[in-house]
Amino acid sequence: MEELLFRMITIKSILSKRGPQKDKVIEIAKQFGGLEITHLQPSTKKTLESNLGRINQILTSYPINAFEDYRYIPEHHLSEMLKLYRKVCNAIIRDVVNHSN
Repeated sequence: MEELLFRMITIKSILSKRGPQKDKVIEIAKQFGGLEITHLQPSTKKTLESNLGRINQILTSYPINAFEDYRYIPEHHLSEMLKLYRKVCNAIIRDVVNHSN
């Protein structure tokens, strides 16, 4: 759970930085790689699935084969992706804080 919380804090930091939305989305996506979520509550997992599913729907609309291809995603979709990542991040933090021993 410590690793999970560390990654969410890292994501919060990325979200608060200035800079291109594309770069933020890429940095955040990397934080979700190999993320261990087995200890999360079912409601949190459902939030993850629905929000990350929506992000995947957005990504399938564009020819993304590598991170540099994120340049094809328009700003309004990048903004939506960042909002969805924020929701996921907040849900995980709430879960970890409320259910830590």
